[in-house]
Amino acid sequence: ISATTGQRTEKLFESIDRSCKQYSRRVSTAIINEVVNEATMWMAPPTVGSRSGRIYYSMQIGASPPTIVFFVNDPALFTDTYQRYLERKIRDALDLEGTPIKMI
Repeated sequence: ISATTGQRTEKLFESIDRSCKQYSRRVSTAIINEVVNEATMWMAPPTVGSRSGRIYYSMQIGASPPTIVFFVNDPALFTDTYQRYLERKIRDALDLEGTPIKMI
């Protein structure tokens, strides 16, 4: 991208438009649950002592930015590492590149 010659600026505007669309995107509960279930099959939630984390279901409660709420047995069992893992899997599966995801 060059500010002086304007070279490759059309790619920048395409990326901005794509990010704006993703920022206000709504996804159904079924699709989010499918993505989360697949992610938990690849990497199970953490276990602390004899207690293991369990995600009952998740749903999108808002857009701009996409806000996803998780219903779990004990939020303290889910480490920052596992939360980042889930965010990455959701971002990859739902093509939310370039937009923040708020997870509750």
